[in-house]
Amino acid sequence: MKKVFKDILRLFVFGMILFVMFAFICRFFYPSNEFVEHAEMMINGYYERPENSADVVVVGNSHVYRFWQDAYAWKELGIASATWSTSNMPFVTTRGVTKEMMETQKPKLLVVEAGMFAKLTEGANDQIFLILASMKHDKNRYSMINDYCNYLGIKGAERAKFYIPFIQFHDRWNDLNEGDFRQLKESYLNSCYQQEWLETREQGNEFVDVQEESKPLDPICENALRDYLEYCKTLDCEVLFVYSPMWSGVGSGRKARYNYMADIIHEYGFDLVDYNDQATYDTLGLDLTTDIQDETHVNVKGSLKFTKVLGQYIKDRYDIPDRRDQAEYADWTKTADEYYEMIDPYLNDTFDDEE
Repeated sequence: MKKVFKDILRLFVFGMILFVMFAFICRFFYPSNEFVEHAEMMINGYYERPENSADVVVVGNSHVYRFWQDAYAWKELGIASATWSTSNMPFVTTRGVTKEMMETQKPKLLVVEAGMFAKLTEGANDQIFLILASMKHDKNRYSMINDYCNYLGIKGAERAKFYIPFIQFHDRWNDLNEGDFRQLKESYLNSCYQQEWLETREQGNEFVDVQEESKPLDPICENALRDYLEYCKTLDCEVLFVYSPMWSGVGSGRKARYNYMADIIHEYGFDLVDYNDQATYDTLGLDLTTDIQDETHVNVKGSLKFTKVLGQYIKDRYDIPDRRDQAEYADWTKTADEYYEMIDPYLNDTFDDEE
């Protein structure tokens, strides 16, 4: 009997060793591009924040990291904020991501960029791997994958690749590079500094205050939104939903979906700020000849304006303290100063002279 028990124990230990080794190897097999590197900077930067230090946490897709900068919020307004956002973040991952954020922070306010729920539909895509490449292996990760697969009807072998990315990316042996083994982009309070965002000054955009009747969402989108709103009701913090401004696409049904979503968000008792309405948009003071990266995003200049306006709205409406004079936040000031020094040429248009 003892021998059988020892054999089982050895087999179990051997299996655990193989599992740990396999999990370690799998860490290096994800897509490799600038969006993965940026997501790594954002997510690891969130994990690096001291526990329970952020009064405001912000979640969403690229409309978060292009519009809201934690370093601006800190430097200009003394708001201690922390951001988790990835390019084209699937809206069905939002609940799992928010749960993970709440593991290390107990904010006074959660800000959600709600535009990601306004898609015509959501289908399986590799954008979830931007999150999986850096998210911790814990219950929230696997709960998020379950949500993702259940909402989108992903089953069988296709489902397995989200739990074991090695299945999909095992052929990257010859493409492994330095970025697969260490973080290349430093986290400056999770603030953006992608080169095109710094340098681009797209012109020719025009803001149009589109008036459209409400238009129902795709059922997957609405179910995910309602489930997320139910989850938000369980949080011990206030929640604010935001629509960032866009300069195209609002007239092709997006504004109608925004209106439909607004009714649902208000039904659950949450606040919403829509920067696609003319009066609210005007508060930003954006210059469409200097502040725009593309038809759906601001650049470094526009982001400063947006963060200051939304940040002031947050300070006026919610009980968010200014912590800039608190000793335990000295590192936030140091990091924000380093970020400002790096982006100063782009804020002041002197980078062209340095080329």
